[in-house]
Amino acid sequence: MRSRNRSYRNKALIRLGIAVLALIIINLVFSQTFYRLDLTREKRFTISKPTRELLRSLHDNVYFAVYLEGDLPAEYKKLQKAITEMLDEYNSYSGNRIKYDIVDPFNQPNDSITRDFLKTLVQSGLQERELAQRSMEAATHKVIFPGAMVFYGDRSAPLNFLPAQKSVGENTDQVVNSGIATLEYNLSNTIRKLAEVYPKRIVFIQGHDEFVPIQVGDMGMTLQDQQFQVEFMDLPSRYYIPKEVSVAIIAGPRETFDEKDKFKVDQYIMNGGRVLWIVDPIHASLDSLLPPIKEAEITYDYPLNISDQLYTYGVRINNDLIQDVECAGIPFGRDFRPWFFYPVLLSPNNHPINKHLDPVLGMFVSSIDTIRTAGVSKTIILSSSARSRLAFHPVNVNLGLTQLPMTDAFFNKKNIPVAVLLEGEFNSVFRNRLSEQFITQTYRDSLGLEFRETSIPTKMIVISDADMIRNEVASQGGEYRPLPLGYYRYGSGYTFANKDFILNCIDYLTDQQGLIVTRNKEFKIRPLDREKVKTQRVKWQMVNLLLPIGVVLVFGLVFMAVRRRKFG
Repeated sequence: MRSRNRSYRNKALIRLGIAVLALIIINLVFSQTFYRLDLTREKRFTISKPTRELLRSLHDNVYFAVYLEGDLPAEYKKLQKAITEMLDEYNSYSGNRIKYDIVDPFNQPNDSITRDFLKTLVQSGLQERELAQRSMEAATHKVIFPGAMVFYGDRSAPLNFLPAQKSVGENTDQVVNSGIATLEYNLSNTIRKLAEVYPKRIVFIQGHDEFVPIQVGDMGMTLQDQQFQVEFMDLPSRYYIPKEVSVAIIAGPRETFDEKDKFKVDQYIMNGGRVLWIVDPIHASLDSLLPPIKEAEITYDYPLNISDQLYTYGVRINNDLIQDVECAGIPFGRDFRPWFFYPVLLSPNNHPINKHLDPVLGMFVSSIDTIRTAGVSKTIILSSSARSRLAFHPVNVNLGLTQLPMTDAFFNKKNIPVAVLLEGEFNSVFRNRLSEQFITQTYRDSLGLEFRETSIPTKMIVISDADMIRNEVASQGGEYRPLPLGYYRYGSGYTFANKDFILNCIDYLTDQQGLIVTRNKEFKIRPLDREKVKTQRVKWQMVNLLLPIGVVLVFGLVFMAVRRRKFG
């Protein structure tokens, strides 16, 4: 009997030794291998390949000061958790180069320092959000900063996890879930811009009565905050647009592009340049209609001379104006009436540019037709609602149009394109139009440039509303300052997502690593069935309480039975 027990003990020790050795070997193998298993249906925690490559290429630590701490509502606690989990994932892929702290911006020695610190955050580009909280005693308002300052080497940039607040009463769950869905893109895009050795050059073309710097000031400052190099280029005084320009923006021209300037833009595109066209084909203005000035105005067209150029690339901006039932309102005496020429454009959610995008405000928007062009794909990234119509130029724009019949028979068009993305190899508008002498002697020999009839693969975006990038301007103490892009003066301070849309367009045009595809992520809410929770609450409470105890008891009984059978 003693010999039998000794034999069993030896076998048990051997088995234990083998198990310990196996665990050591497994630990050594997996310590050399990095792997994550994401069991969520929408792959919520899977880091995309472009992000992993970006993180592995970092040469210095990235530090995030996340200002989302303190007494926060549950929705923002969920956002905080998502941020920390994502940063922990980033740290694993980057070789421990991601550092962060969760900071309470209100935790300062005294009120004066707190005010100065919060002012610094706002000046740095972080957006505050006002929360309305109700208790048994009273309703209170609280301000939070759901954002972070990001530092890489000697550079820093603000990062807002949520879009600009539209109103205090907006759907917080929806806003936070959208922020979580775009979290990877926002984090990675900020890191990319900070880590770039040479910042991307964004050029606003001038020389054709385009918007002046103050009119696009908010977008210019935002681009600079995001590490872009912004400049304004007088095109008529240049021989060409340098290839080093990442994106050329043509915003609100009102005067003619002569053939020389058209040629400069054309050859910039042919050599892989990317253009953001934001153009009004005709003039119309609300300011000239409101009393006491006058109550009607006839539209007139701008002599831009670029229709043939855009047609060759694959689009046509029409001389008309869209009227839409989904629109912003304007003051009319003591009333507030719908102004059908100001369509509120909802995203079709069909592309990373417009994914998770809030409504965008248009002002006197024209329609766009796409032209069948070999080698060029077109994606409509913004369009009117399902209840819209077209008013053809010349249009008698008057305040009486606020009382149009809002019937399906009258507003009988839907999803009229107003912004189109074009990608591929474009034909030059000057193909077969130039003399051999100009191509060889003037362009090649004198300037050292080669004329191209077909572009290398590139992309451009055409938007048929110049006001989409123009900000309002305020005067204060004799000084002018730009208001936030998308701010609507007649809408009780409501801010539309114009800035987010234009930024997404620029990010897509400059993104060479494919990071913007991460905007396609979805964060689905799977709420509990409130009716079942109410009727079956006690049942599931008892299951959660008794089931674990029952499992332990069954395991114990089975273990004792097996042991009794084995050892008698």
